[in-house]
Parts: sequence; C-alpha cells; structure tokens
Amino acid sequence: MTIQINDRIYLDGKLYELLSTPLKAFFESHPEIQEFSGTASNCERGYVASWRLRNNVLYLTGFQPFESTVYVDRTQVLSGTRMLADWYTGMLRIPVGPVVHRFSDGHALHEKEMHLYIENGILQNHEVKYNQRIPRDKKDNISH
Repeated sequence: MTIQINDRIYLDGKLYELLSTPLKAFFESHPEIQEFSGTASNCERGYVASWRLRNNVLYLTGFQPFESTVYVDRTQVLSGTRMLADWYTGMLRIPVGPVVHRFSDGHALHEKEMHLYIENGILQNHEVKYNQRIPRDKKDNISH
C-alpha cells in the first residue's frame, strides 16, 4: 500500500499531520451524501481535510478533492468557513517529534504521538504516547 496523504490539523497555533480521518465518520452518518472516492494511490479516500482544535472544540475548516472520482459539493458538508465536528467521536492521532523508525513500506514511526479523545466534537482527554525505538532489521531502517 502506498503511503497516504494525511489530513492536517491546527493545534495550539501549529500545523500537524493527522493520522486519523474524522471526515469518514461524517459520510457514514450522512448516507444521503455520496462519499469521496479517489484514483490516486497516495490518497485513496479522494480528499484531504483541514481541521482545527480551538477551545477544546474540533472544527472541520475545509477539504479539497484529490483526484476524486466522486464530486462532493462543499456546501453539502461545510456551510461556512468552519463547522463543528459534532458527528465525530473517537481518537485523533497526531505524530510528533522526529522519526525513530521507517518501515520498508515507507510508513514512519515518530518519537511520540498525541492522542486526543473526542466525544461529539469536544475534547474530553488527551495523552502523549512515547514510542520506543525499534531494533534495526534487514528490511527496515531507522532514521536519525
């Protein structure tokens, strides 16, 4: 599998990549809106979304089709410049720090991850998970 282009999230004035895909839950809860589908191997979901966590509230601030085979009208999802992501309950994973391991398929393990626990669009809790270094093997290499 090709490494996928990640969504982006603004948090505390910084831009991070987001390993989670909360917009997928929106499409699952709105079956009347056809979900994106992409043709690019590096963005099979067909879009890249932008998010912001502000005052413990998660907002969808935009999305861009990415070689999408399905057209989704922006106004069907986003009525203004941002929308409360109250449909989303789950954990957001945000990689932080240097890469400590790169797998043979290109995926990277970062020094740590922020885990944000969201319930109906509201931050309930968060934690930082530190990843331990993984021993080098013949197929994978460690980045320095």
